[in-house]
Amino acid sequence: MIQFAVSYLEEGESGAIAEIAEEAAREFPEFLWQSSIPEAVERLVEDTRALFRAEITARDATGKLVGFVSLTEDDDSHVGELMGVQWFYVLPEYRGAVGRKLVREIHRIAKATGYGVLAYTHRLGEGRYEINYRRLN
Repeated sequence: MIQFAVSYLEEGESGAIAEIAEEAAREFPEFLWQSSIPEAVERLVEDTRALFRAEITARDATGKLVGFVSLTEDDDSHVGELMGVQWFYVLPEYRGAVGRKLVREIHRIAKATGYGVLAYTHRLGEGRYEINYRRLN
């Protein structure tokens, strides 16, 4: 059984991403184009710690982190203030139901905070990402 939890963290507070960052860095080659695995992990962790954020975690029965989302406020030049998905990662063997539940939680939190727009990136391939905007009202 997967347990989902939401936490709100202040700038500078450590979160759960450190538990899963190495797996993400190993999966996506562009994370290592200019850095080693330890450097990429540090970059991911520090980028996340730098912001006030909501974190959504998914843990298996042993407590292992199998999915992670970091949401933060943003002011985008295209649509204005919004809730942005900073990081979204699910271990490959847990993709599917866990990812869908995390997406539902992302929308629930973004709507509850009163944002009209949610922004997220979608990875298209090595070094290729697109930004997506979704209206929430």
